Amino acid sequence: MNDPERVGPQEMSQGMTLKELIQRLLRQWILIGGVWGGVLVLVAAWTFLASPRYQSTATLRIMDDPRGMSLAGQLGDLPGASSLPGAGLLGFGREDLETEIGVLKSWRIAEGVVDSLSLAVQVTKPAGIRREVLEVLANGNPGVEAILTLRHEGQGSYSVRVKEDEEPVRDLGNVQAGGELEFGGYRMRLVESWDEGPPGKIRIEILPRYEAVKELREDLRVRRQEAASRLVDVAYTIPDRELAAAVVNGIVDEYVAYKSWVEGSEARHTATELREEVADYLVRLAAAEERLRVFQEEHRIVAPEEEAEQQVRRYAEILILKDELEVEWTSLASLLALIDARLRDEPGTVPDPAVYRQLATFPTLIANEAVQNLLTVLLDLENERSALLVQRMEDNRDVRQLTERIAEIETQLFRLGTDYLESLDGHLASVQVVLDRISAELEEFPEREMEYLRLFRDRLVLNEAYLMLQAQLRMAEVQDAIRDEGVRIVDVGLVALEDDPEFPKPLVNLFLGMVLGLALGVASALVRDLWEA
Repeated sequence: MNDPERVGPQEMSQGMTLKELIQRLLRQWILIGGVWGGVLVLVAAWTFLASPRYQSTATLRIMDDPRGMSLAGQLGDLPGASSLPGAGLLGFGREDLETEIGVLKSWRIAEGVVDSLSLAVQVTKPAGIRREVLEVLANGNPGVEAILTLRHEGQGSYSVRVKEDEEPVRDLGNVQAGGELEFGGYRMRLVESWDEGPPGKIRIEILPRYEAVKELREDLRVRRQEAASRLVDVAYTIPDRELAAAVVNGIVDEYVAYKSWVEGSEARHTATELREEVADYLVRLAAAEERLRVFQEEHRIVAPEEEAEQQVRRYAEILILKDELEVEWTSLASLLALIDARLRDEPGTVPDPAVYRQLATFPTLIANEAVQNLLTVLLDLENERSALLVQRMEDNRDVRQLTERIAEIETQLFRLGTDYLESLDGHLASVQVVLDRISAELEEFPEREMEYLRLFRDRLVLNEAYLMLQAQLRMAEVQDAIRDEGVRIVDVGLVALEDDPEFPKPLVNLFLGMVLGLALGVASALVRDLWEA
């Protein structure tokens, strides 16, 4: 307790200088050195004994989709957009890229690579390149799980034993180098010769497909290079450096094929639907045009608006003609009635010539050439009669003949007026028939015009829709022809050099082992010193 070089926990808690700490640690140099050396030996042994793992990396450039590019997607690629307030919440430029990264890591892509490269068959011993041990010729039952152990029996012959889950070990016979081995539907062929001699033991693990896919997805690393970049790295690390490159390139090929198929399928589906719609509208348009043509032929319609205008104009003209005929008929009937009344008032007497000659004053009759001829003859006869009356009496034979002739002409003039009145009656009746027919047509015309307009509208709408669908179909076909796949392969996965594994890194591991060993040694020394105190 009185040793000045020993300090208890209470004194240590009160403070210790760096010099005192170093002195206390130097007294435990054996422990520190032992721990440090032991850790370093373990790290070195682990570094040089562990199977090297090789990494292969491919780089993709995923393009923006111009059809669905939103404001957030457009802002996402702007420099510094990720530093904008709220950019993380809005996810500028990340949603579509994260979706594509998810597709790259999806089960569908991984399953395609597992099947194409037969990753369910793994050679765990000797570790290295599977191609140098065996070749998988055909995949088998996806649910098979077993471990095949091949032991060299000499002369290039191997005995094969299989261990399945919850089943005893059983022999499958022997297989020669270069020969084929079948199990669970899998067909594998051993290589014929080895560069360094045939291995004494070969261990082959056959995993169920879902386990192989699960392992692939766990070991696969897909990440965006930078925040504002659209470059995506696809990396895979396994002991088989050739298979690592094949897996990376398989992932890239599967993704490109899938994306091309999806985009091509969408474009083809759109074009197919548009073609069906165009064909359907073409049939409907032809039917609408046929209905319109039949309706026009049945009702003799060419231009309904023009026809309606002409019909109304014609009706008005005939109506005016009817009014004129009615006025003329009324005037002539009144005149004839007046003449007839005068003749009845003076029966047996010679009528006044002015009574008949009033017919000559009627506008329509006076314009008639026959009436004019009669008037001319009548005037000549009256002049001749007047000349005879100067020399002769009225009962003179010649005077009587002239008087009778004048009476006949006047009677003929009266009869002509009566006949003309009758013709006016027939003309009025005919005009009325025409007016009634036109009126009936005009009454029916609105319904026919509405039906025509409906048929014309149907044809017009179908024609517009047909032309619009044709334009969309041409656009879809052009877009399908010049379709951008939306992804570019920047770097393909390369086979890593044999002396450049991703893990382990001897120098790095030894340095880290030295640091770790020193830290553990110091910690052990401090703990021991406190315990002894």
